[in-house]
Amino acid sequence: MSSTKKPLSEMDVLVVDDEADICTMVKYALQSLGVHKVHIAGNGRDAWNIYYESKGRFDMIVSDWIMPEISGLDFLKRVRERNQSVPFVMLTSKGERDDVAAAAQNGVTGYIGKPFTLQGFQKHIRKIAGTAGYA
Repeated sequence: MSSTKKPLSEMDVLVVDDEADICTMVKYALQSLGVHKVHIAGNGRDAWNIYYESKGRFDMIVSDWIMPEISGLDFLKRVRERNQSVPFVMLTSKGERDDVAAAAQNGVTGYIGKPFTLQGFQKHIRKIAGTAGYA
């Protein structure tokens, strides 16, 4: 079955975080996995505009929760109104049970707590990408 999976190099990923250092680390982590197309947005509004203008072409979204303009949770809700299946990974320091439940109720695919390690992030992304048909 793995022969039918697409390579990670074909993934198109949108990364959203208002902290430039986090964006740089996530982009590096994705590129280290072989992902070549990584788009960066510095807040939820910019992310929504990029997503909307792309007509939802992204294969995965990795988004911070706490951001100016539009929160990660509100961005998730907007994405889910248009696309129920794109993997959406919430990257956040919000780890309370109610926060995790709110993200799950709105269709989040994965949840990575901050701070995170490069290896832990990559392991989580590989798993989600595998479920989405990438190897």
